[in-house]
Amino acid sequence: MLSTAADLPASPDLLAAEAVTTVRRWLVESADVASDRSAGRLAELLRDPRGLAFIIGLLDRVVRPEDLRVAGRNCEQLSRAIPASLPWYLRAAIQLAGGFAPLFPWPIVPLTRWVLRGIVSHLMLDASPRQLDRSIRARRRPGIRLNLSMLGEAVLGDDQADRQLAGTRELLQRDDVDCVSLSVSAVTSQLSMWS
Repeated sequence: MLSTAADLPASPDLLAAEAVTTVRRWLVESADVASDRSAGRLAELLRDPRGLAFIIGLLDRVVRPEDLRVAGRNCEQLSRAIPASLPWYLRAAIQLAGGFAPLFPWPIVPLTRWVLRGIVSHLMLDASPRQLDRSIRARRRPGIRLNLSMLGEAVLGDDQADRQLAGTRELLQRDDVDCVSLSVSAVTSQLSMWS
């Protein structure tokens, strides 16, 4: 619940006391929530200095490309820069997948995508209309606002930029979507960062 100006305490001391009370309530309420292993693994990976770049690389270069051969070559390249924070068995699996993905992309790339989706599944929704409807319904609750963002391949031309923008517009037109995040680079081809 958002406070209005009339609801705010009159002094900084009262405001601080209200903030402390709110945080304590959150801690009590969250104590009973079981932690998700994949969320914990992702949090640990994101604490690694190379973790975010690795996850984004996997999403952008292995999950997104439609061509399995392209995704396989990208998987091989990414397997050379695995964050040390991953458990040894995941590092070994990624190195093994990366070694064989260029030769056998048809079994390796879908398996790699499946594993990665398991790690970030609590953050990503399938954008196909039927799946998206189901996913949004499952997450809607009073007080919860959904902020969605279209994922897509790197924008290399006007056609890809137009597809990304059209997908974003479709999300914006939905009554069950509260907010859509958009970066200029996601809908602009040949973007110059200096302009």
